[in-house]
Amino acid sequence: MENKMTIRSLEFGVESCFEVQSNKIGIYLLLAFISLTFLGISYLALSAIDEKEFSSVLIIMILLFFLVGLPTRYLLWNVYGKELLVISKRSVSWCHDYGWVRTKWKTAVFSELILEVLEVRKVDEVEQYSIAFLDVDKETGLPVLIYETSVDISKKDYSKFKTVLQAALNPDVATPYEFTFSLN
Repeated sequence: MENKMTIRSLEFGVESCFEVQSNKIGIYLLLAFISLTFLGISYLALSAIDEKEFSSVLIIMILLFFLVGLPTRYLLWNVYGKELLVISKRSVSWCHDYGWVRTKWKTAVFSELILEVLEVRKVDEVEQYSIAFLDVDKETGLPVLIYETSVDISKKDYSKFKTVLQAALNPDVATPYEFTFSLN
């Protein structure tokens, strides 16, 4: 499924939201895994408490965190996930919204913003991309990665994003050229 993107110009920059669109079958399978794992670990915890083996309870709680907590976070991301970005003339701010929980806003300041589109994968013959925000190192003149989006978007959405960003921030800030960049 293709993720959704909304973008709007603000007085001081651009605000965008990248929304995750996940496969429903995968969501149901993940929910079934979490439920069965939770029931199994709960049974182990109750049997350990009945036998008064309290040292085992700590191990069970750690298992509960890794086998239920992390997949639950992944499930929330796939059901409610949104990546929020605010780009101004000198900074990029972002946070991730899991529906019930939102991460703290993080901000990176830049001197010269360069956008790079990175091909991530193909889904149903549609190429999906992530956007890398780069700054130029003052000493070396080389690009430095500020942030890379975690939600993939189509090439069409990337073009729309870049156009709105350049119009809002002036062409001298959002550089009109593409820069070849590798994460290797």
